[in-house]
Amino acid sequence: MSSESREERSRQGLEASSSHEELLRAHYRVLRTIGEGGFASVYLAKHLPTDSLVAVKTISKENCPSVDTELDILKSVEHPNIIKLYQVVEAEQRVNLVMEYLEEGDLADYVYKVVRLREEEARFLFRQIVRAVNYCHDHGIVHRDIKAENILLDSQGTAKLCDFGLSMRFQPQQELDGWCGTMAYCPPEMIKQQKYQGPKVDVWSLGILLYFMVMGDIPFDDRSWRVLKQQVLAGRCLIFKSFSTELQHILRYLMTPDPQKRPAVRQVLCHPWLKATQARSPRPSQSALAEPDPAILNVMAYFLGFDPDQVGAALSASMATYKILKQQQDQGQDLTGLVRHALPAPPP
Repeated sequence: MSSESREERSRQGLEASSSHEELLRAHYRVLRTIGEGGFASVYLAKHLPTDSLVAVKTISKENCPSVDTELDILKSVEHPNIIKLYQVVEAEQRVNLVMEYLEEGDLADYVYKVVRLREEEARFLFRQIVRAVNYCHDHGIVHRDIKAENILLDSQGTAKLCDFGLSMRFQPQQELDGWCGTMAYCPPEMIKQQKYQGPKVDVWSLGILLYFMVMGDIPFDDRSWRVLKQQVLAGRCLIFKSFSTELQHILRYLMTPDPQKRPAVRQVLCHPWLKATQARSPRPSQSALAEPDPAILNVMAYFLGFDPDQVGAALSASMATYKILKQQQDQGQDLTGLVRHALPAPPP
């Protein structure tokens, strides 16, 4: 091993250790690494007051200047099919985003495990994802990196959109430029290096995602940029004739080469394939702080050691605990039975 690589690994180890100490002071114990990226690491951790598992995304401020945008967007979104942000633990060099942990992992691993999804199962999951993207677009947010690896699953069959690292806010009809995202999910206008509208890029990516779900592979060969470019611009890919007519149509509908003719997400939601055997849509969840729940405040006061007279006023400092308890309550869990460790004092 070269001296440079040893130094790099040593530096990364020191940074990880420092980050773990910061999290411990904020009442989280890091258990193990569950993901690595170019600018961030993701850890599985335990929220000590409630013994709940959380995911912590640690981002270097120096290497990822867009972290402020990601943080701003995560703080502003509230939807049952978008990952929840519990708390931000910030340091001089790093930002730790404490988010909910979904135990079934990401959609890519699930599809590889089962080879490909049955049409009904794909519809059930894809409908949730489209609702999440529609919510983002309605709130002026474009994701720009929709892919199977950025869809997380829980044991109840809930799909949640995550990783807003390439997301940005947009204005209606705003044109963007510059390539971003994942090559295999790249639309024709981006391959041509043309200006593009963010929402239309997301719709194309949804088409690639659905294709991957029902076919078990992406439609274009991403092992070579030259081959991928030729295939995407040609606009031809294999679709099983055994699929229902509606499924075949929505795949082509989403992957319409001309972005001007490509549908908006709201139009996709009205497609016959998605509306078939449609269960009632879950209501987007309200902000956790719209009206603080007295029952949760009581649990925080009498089981976690917070000052009963100050717990409401100090809620912003203990937001992670409140949000975790709120989510557990919404899932029908007994809050008092879940709280095992009272804090000696409220978190700083």
